[in-house]
Amino acid sequence: MSDALKKVLNITELSQWMNKGFSSLGISDCYMFLSSEKTQQTYQLAAGYGPRGILSDQEIADSINSDFTFIAAANKSEGHFCLLPLLFDEEQYGFLFMTMKMSSWLAYETLRAQVSSSLKNIYLLDQVNHMNAELIGMNQKLKNTEEQKTRFFINMAHETRTPLTLIKNHLDNYSQNKPDDQDLTIIKANINHLLQNMINFLDAEKIQKGKILYNHNQIIDLSELVFAKKKLYGQAQAGSFQPIEWRVDAGCFIQADPWAVDRILNNLLDNAIKYNQDYQIIKVKLKKNNGKIHLCVEDKGVGMAPDVVEHIFSPYYQISTSKYSQGIGMGLYIVKNIIQEIGARIEVKSEIDKGSLFRVEFPQSDICSDQSCEFVVSLPQSFEMETPELNSTAEPGAAEAPKILIVDDNRQLLSFLQNSLSQDFSVIVEDDSRRVMALLHSGGLPDLIISDVMMPFIDGHELVNQIYSIAEYTSIPVIFLTARGSETERIASYSQGVIDYIQKPFSIVSLRSKIKALLRLEKTREKNKAREVKRRILSVLNESDVDEYDQVKQNFDSLCLSYKISQREKEVLVKIVKGANNKQIASSLNLSLRTVEFHISNLFKKCHCSDRFQLLKIFHESLT
Repeated sequence: MSDALKKVLNITELSQWMNKGFSSLGISDCYMFLSSEKTQQTYQLAAGYGPRGILSDQEIADSINSDFTFIAAANKSEGHFCLLPLLFDEEQYGFLFMTMKMSSWLAYETLRAQVSSSLKNIYLLDQVNHMNAELIGMNQKLKNTEEQKTRFFINMAHETRTPLTLIKNHLDNYSQNKPDDQDLTIIKANINHLLQNMINFLDAEKIQKGKILYNHNQIIDLSELVFAKKKLYGQAQAGSFQPIEWRVDAGCFIQADPWAVDRILNNLLDNAIKYNQDYQIIKVKLKKNNGKIHLCVEDKGVGMAPDVVEHIFSPYYQISTSKYSQGIGMGLYIVKNIIQEIGARIEVKSEIDKGSLFRVEFPQSDICSDQSCEFVVSLPQSFEMETPELNSTAEPGAAEAPKILIVDDNRQLLSFLQNSLSQDFSVIVEDDSRRVMALLHSGGLPDLIISDVMMPFIDGHELVNQIYSIAEYTSIPVIFLTARGSETERIASYSQGVIDYIQKPFSIVSLRSKIKALLRLEKTREKNKAREVKRRILSVLNESDVDEYDQVKQNFDSLCLSYKISQREKEVLVKIVKGANNKQIASSLNLSLRTVEFHISNLFKKCHCSDRFQLLKIFHESLT
């Protein structure tokens, strides 16, 4: 008897079925014998229905040690008894033994079908119950694992807040003596950013557990709070490229915790500044209207699609199509919960490439002086997180320094990398991955590209695919500089052709050394290719290889023609192939040094390269 069959044999249910079913058929005695564990040829009593009704458990147990051997043929009734074989999925596992002869073969077959159908239903029900039990167990395991992860992150957040708080306070004390130190300003802003992320995470967990974060049993003047925020913005962002237009009605009183409302306003302002297009005006309005207070924050940024708007108040949701996507996606989730606590409501209107409008409607409160409270507003992250202006043109670097293109959506990181690497390299930076291909097409290909992976619009993987889809760009090495660190991510990156994968946080000293080693290796490889192309081209020019002469010379001439290389530039190119420097070229062709430099510059522009090795490589690939 199979294991699957053993699961279905609920003897009590079968006996009850036999009591009802067999009595209706006029059968006085019926016993079920199942295949013995000892052998398939013998059987043991499993259930029965006799003159005294259903056999008791004890009666069945008394017969367990007795094996019965049935010699009668299957599907055959003789005398006053009938043997009915029991089949399950074509496996015979026992018999029904009946002491009354069946009236007809039709009744006999009907009985057998009823027994088989009942057993199969019991089996299926058992399988369903078993699967449900497994699913319940798996769900519980997942729930336990999720709770363990949440506890881990909560503990980690608590443990991180303490050292960050110490660092922040010591840094605040130290920076008082150096208020104009740009490095300290960047450090402070990013530490505050980390602290705010920690606070958002912990508060979101409290909200999900039903805890109340604020005391809303107080009256505040929202107008004064917005006026104070305006003053802070003027002090922190004088001359900012994100101008804000403030229109505020006086005397807008609401019942809410001032810390909670301050948090709402900070989040809306941070998002508006983060997603706004440069130099576009952000509008902040506070108006009284028919017993309601309306707070509106409007930007002229990238906007959101309707399906995105539906999810922005969900926990951990990030707008992946935004211009900047830093953060953990908790701000608006917390804002929505605060708004619900104070009986207010929020609505969002947004259009792609036109901007977004957030409108919060508060119930207006009566002025009650004895409940009014004083409050000092906090500084939104965007007010202190200064966004540096980027120099998209190459920093000069050393003479004839290798050119590096760095792509990342974080302007502060780009500014840091450009300043740190410009002493050794000519550094170009770009914060919008959509503009990279146009930058490459404009000429002067870089010797190396360093790119982030998690970027809006076009991520690092898609950018690499676009770059390497152009044959001319396949030789440009790419390094990923990213916060991701999984082995799967690394393998996918290497499979694309990325030569190195550096995880954030990183050491700028280590990065600079890796870049130098990589470019040194590339230069050695280019030199080896240059020697080969010199040999091939010289072979043609000297007519030393008669068999290849016609074909290779034709390829060389055709390539010069395709790049619109003039005869004089072609003569200079031949000298470069022969290894002559600029002075030697000028002397042999009776040209001034300045004229030679002019022709070489034209060759680089026409062939979309930046040095002699890349120029020789183009002709090498053509001739081979």
